[in-house]
Amino acid sequence: IGSLTPVLIFFSAKRLASSVSVATVSGLLAALAAPPIFYDVLLLKTGVELFLLSILTLVITIAWEKRDPKQFFGIGALIGLTALVKANILLAAPILALAALFQNKRGDKRAFPAAAALVFGVLLIVSPTAIRNYHADGSITLINASGGPNLYIGVWEGADGSLKPPEFISVDPEEEESTWRAFAEASLNRKLPADEVSGFWTSQALREIISHPVRFADLTLTKIGLLLSSTVL
Repeated sequence: IGSLTPVLIFFSAKRLASSVSVATVSGLLAALAAPPIFYDVLLLKTGVELFLLSILTLVITIAWEKRDPKQFFGIGALIGLTALVKANILLAAPILALAALFQNKRGDKRAFPAAAALVFGVLLIVSPTAIRNYHADGSITLINASGGPNLYIGVWEGADGSLKPPEFISVDPEEEESTWRAFAEASLNRKLPADEVSGFWTSQALREIISHPVRFADLTLTKIGLLLSSTVL
């Protein structure tokens, strides 16, 4: 799978830039990038994320101007499939659906069906997971409930722009989720479904942001600097 990702990036870049040289450089950079190779060797889901994102990008470049509902359904299905390993890609669904509607300069009647097909494609893929989550603990969770903890990691008082968790959270992958839950339940003195655990940590994160706006601004600048640097977190 990892070996196909640079090829997909090549074709996406070729369509976007209309240049074989730009596409070649893009493909080579992707092929020679060290982190994806490292992830593939360890069999981490990151390699799958990059592969699915590369397919999604290529399909969008092919289908975007046509506004074909069938192709937009495929875009939605790919977003849903990618979201199963990288949930935050779901944010792309409403953005792309709205873009399809508002970039409709020629009054194309296919714009609304295309946008609706995209949303339907997403829901069709993620709905089995959402149904499973509801039956598991009664929570209304599309895929997972890690949004709150992830937000808190980014803004707590000891945050440094990396994925450094608070001291009371276990770094063991098998225990990490349970410690987030245990602290939230201890704080509220009751059992919580997954969505309420995430909601608790979201509220804690917002409290940190509101209480310490200067620190939050500084952290945001630090994260931008890390994004633009060669640092691998």
